[in-house]
Amino acid sequence: MKQLSLSGQCRLRFYDEEARRRGMPSPETEIEAVIPGNVELDLMRSGILPELYQANNIKLARAYEFYHWHYTLKFRMPELSAGQHAFLHFLGVDCIADYSLNGEKFAHTENALIDHRFPMPDSVRIGENTLEIDIASPLIFAEAQPNDAFEWAYHINYESLTVRKAPSQYGWDIMPRLVSAGIWKDVMLEIEDANEIAELYLATVDANSASAKLGCSFRLRTDVPYHDGLILRLTGSLDGVRAFRYDHTVRFPNGNFFFRVENPALWWPRGYGDAPIYEIKAELICGEEVLADYQTTFGIRTVKLVHSEISDEYDGDFHFEINGQKIFCRGSNWVPADALHSRSASRYEKMLELFADSGCNILRCWGGNCYEGDEFFDRCDRLGIMVWQDFAMACAFYPQTDSFAEAMKAEAEATAKRLRRHPSLILWSGDNECDAHLWSIAKHDPDKNRITRDVLPEVLRRVDPFRPYLPSSPYATMRTIKQADRLKSTPYSETWVSAEPYKPLLPEDHPWGSRDYFKSPYYRNLRCPFISEIGYHGSCDRESMESFLSPDKLWPWQGNDEWITHAAEMYGEAGPYAYRIPLMARQIYQLFGSQPDNLEDYIFMSQVSQAEADKYFIESSRQLKWTRSGIIWWNMIDGWPQFSDAVVSWDYHKKLAYYYIRQSQQNVMLSFDEPRDWSIRLYAANDTFEEQNITYRVTDGDSGALLLHGQTRVPSNSTIGVNGIDIAWSEKRLLLIEWEANGIRGVNHYIHGTPAFALNDMKRWVKTIAGFISRDDMYETISRIIKE
Repeated sequence: MKQLSLSGQCRLRFYDEEARRRGMPSPETEIEAVIPGNVELDLMRSGILPELYQANNIKLARAYEFYHWHYTLKFRMPELSAGQHAFLHFLGVDCIADYSLNGEKFAHTENALIDHRFPMPDSVRIGENTLEIDIASPLIFAEAQPNDAFEWAYHINYESLTVRKAPSQYGWDIMPRLVSAGIWKDVMLEIEDANEIAELYLATVDANSASAKLGCSFRLRTDVPYHDGLILRLTGSLDGVRAFRYDHTVRFPNGNFFFRVENPALWWPRGYGDAPIYEIKAELICGEEVLADYQTTFGIRTVKLVHSEISDEYDGDFHFEINGQKIFCRGSNWVPADALHSRSASRYEKMLELFADSGCNILRCWGGNCYEGDEFFDRCDRLGIMVWQDFAMACAFYPQTDSFAEAMKAEAEATAKRLRRHPSLILWSGDNECDAHLWSIAKHDPDKNRITRDVLPEVLRRVDPFRPYLPSSPYATMRTIKQADRLKSTPYSETWVSAEPYKPLLPEDHPWGSRDYFKSPYYRNLRCPFISEIGYHGSCDRESMESFLSPDKLWPWQGNDEWITHAAEMYGEAGPYAYRIPLMARQIYQLFGSQPDNLEDYIFMSQVSQAEADKYFIESSRQLKWTRSGIIWWNMIDGWPQFSDAVVSWDYHKKLAYYYIRQSQQNVMLSFDEPRDWSIRLYAANDTFEEQNITYRVTDGDSGALLLHGQTRVPSNSTIGVNGIDIAWSEKRLLLIEWEANGIRGVNHYIHGTPAFALNDMKRWVKTIAGFISRDDMYETISRIIKE
């Protein structure tokens, strides 16, 4: 198949659709636009809008939510040879769109999250053609849709329910309201020959180091009479060297077959082994002639999710197995890379390198987002980073109508077919927190959600049958809820869990709690076997703030409208997300017992609070291995400039938490638990398939005194208690832990004591920790957050 890009410069006309339907004047404006792009980027380039990510400018985008957009682009159509067919392929159009060629309408779409491919219309001409795409206001479209009493969403983004865009585009606690429109991915002219490999799907049925059974599903186009003499040849290569070849005799242009690969190079998650990627070449052969070929990539691995319905004390289960081996998951949630989604792909490489460098072996693509591009998954494949993919639904009761079910069916099929070749993709999840909201808000039975219980699993059984599916994250059934109702007493009733009594019984959970002190009883007593969301606020540094706040808005935070806007609150102090800035200040008070009166101390104290919190969440989870089998914390990096839970700012400035997390996520890691019976215990976590021989020592961070030393042997893929130190609750100390495991040095730290901590002590300790870790980029962070 030949592909010709139609992307690039074009013309964009727009007008106020709301004004016109109300009978008010609305002149049309025309500017130059760029595909792929978002209309806001074109408006900024033309000078109509300022830089939206600065000050309160993001609020200026609100008026354009009601606009109508008309793209015009020209392309030249070549003559086709006999048997060839042409298609127009739109990889992403946001969102309610009509398509015309040379003045004749040929298509209509209503989904920004998937691609749309159309046979070339009859109105095409050889030579120059005019292609027009009309995009209507998603708000006006949503207003015209019926809604049922069942449906619910937060009042600030209710209009998202019936429109298939990223939910967070309507505003979230971690993303601005930027509803947007545009042709946000490439447009292609595609020419198919008479013979084509139209679809090819490879999957691993079973695998071990000796042999792997692969399945291949295919769909062909051919002009060979009676399909006589056709062979579909698969060749797999590693690093340019052929690893296997298999010839399948074609009796029918659609089919499915299985074959074995001997001595396969298995794909493993980061830290557990290599992540080899096979280059796959498929050829359609007749006699000695290659009629068509198709190239893709593939990783040989199996995946299994083992989970119980209920977690009763520590008897629940939720763990992944790759190639038959249990994997401890360490990772972060992935949110939109950019609020303007057309720019996201340009950030993939640098963002994913943060995941790899910090020791993540998994990321969770959160359900408030769009579905990321193939470049994203290709990179995860090669980095050995597992991907948990939510379908794009979050925190709402979505329509149960036939029309919405059909829309989700088409979306799921298109998305699954595009992404199913990737070994990094290990799980489909039906949505983000819709089960939890269904019950806690309206007492609806989550098992009766036809979208996540019927529509999505039916599609996945057909098109991607070798990958697990979880109906919701977290997943709750009526059995779970009824069991919780019988257990009215719960140690977590002091938090928002009291409105959702089933949550402590969920094997996989989002235990945000009240976000008070990170070592409070709520966090210390968490009993879910798998944490897929948890986090803590941390301020960005002054240099980052200066890039998006007005000079007179840097300080103080109280009553500061720009701080509130950049906590993703579009509606001021009365809005639902305005709590985030005061909460960050309260978390500082929890740790230090005082509020800073200057920006420099605020930044330092907030970043320390976040760093110690995230470190504790990760290390306490690893100490519980396999009682807990994973933690996916919130989150790595922001999708726009803001104050948030992210450990890396929008501009790639790493916060202190990034380095603490990097130490906590080493493949082999030593850490202390909290005091019990007059002592703290040292644990050794080994997330490798090798037994680790460890020599360790613990010293006092202030005096340098040797407190503990010894040797231990840690079995593969396990955590053990090693030794202990007698210590009193009243002591406040910095302990430095260093070790050598099978010849590899590692370091970590532990701050002992209960709040409040003295600011000067903490500054001294953080400098000591930075010297102990000894990374150049960490010194850069320290220089930004500690001002002498």
